[in-house]
Amino acid sequence: MKVQQRRKLSRPGDKVKLVLTDGHSRDGSNRCTRLVSGEIPAHADLWRQRKASRVDPCGVVRIQLAGVSRANSYDVVRIQSAGVSRANSYDVVRIQSAGVSRANSYDVVRIQSAGVSRTNSYDVVRIESAGVSRANSYDVVRIQSAGVSRANSYDVVRIQSAGVFRANSYDVVRIQSAGVSRANSYDVVRIQSAGVSRANSYDVVRIESAGVSRDNSYDVVRIQSAGVSRANSYDVVRIQSAGVFRANSYDVVRIQSAGVSRANSCVWLGFIVREYCRTILQSFNKAQLK
Repeated sequence: MKVQQRRKLSRPGDKVKLVLTDGHSRDGSNRCTRLVSGEIPAHADLWRQRKASRVDPCGVVRIQLAGVSRANSYDVVRIQSAGVSRANSYDVVRIQSAGVSRANSYDVVRIQSAGVSRTNSYDVVRIESAGVSRANSYDVVRIQSAGVSRANSYDVVRIQSAGVFRANSYDVVRIQSAGVSRANSYDVVRIQSAGVSRANSYDVVRIESAGVSRDNSYDVVRIQSAGVSRANSYDVVRIQSAGVFRANSYDVVRIQSAGVSRANSCVWLGFIVREYCRTILQSFNKAQLK
């Protein structure tokens, strides 16, 4: 690849218009024009290093602040602040702050702050702050702050702060600050600060600060600061600061600072502790009388 300069450089910091040639441009001119700012020697070295590239037109690393970028490419690094980016590509790193990004791709890293992202992909890392994200995928990491996320997936890590979350999945990690979360899942970790959480699940860890939580589950850890919690469960650890707590459960540890606590349980820890303390106090009083 050859770098042609429109004028001679006087010092490393000069800004020029580079004409890059590698014989792969669509128009037959064997030239691609790019506006590049910064230290030209660094950019020239970068272009020279990309001698063999399947990217049409020019073995391109694209830095685009606005507009539209489209390419069927491999190993493309895209930095785009606004506009639309579309590609069927492998090993694509996309940084896009707004707009729409669509791709059927493998090993795609997507950073998108707003808009819509859709893919059928494996090993996809998605960082999306707003919009809608849908995918049937395996080993998907999703970070979405608002909107709707739906997927039938395995080993999915989902971080969603608001909206609606539904999935039939295994080994799902869910972090949701508000909205509604529903799933029939195993080994689910749920962190939800407000809203409603319902699931028939095993080995569920739930951290919910407010709202309503209901499930038939085993080995459930629940941390809820306010609201109502009901469950038929075994080996449940419950931490609730206020509200109403009811459960038919065995081996329940309850920490509640205010409100009402009711349970039909075989091993009532509170009753045992109370009786034990009362026995000690009675023994102490008898000793004092003597």
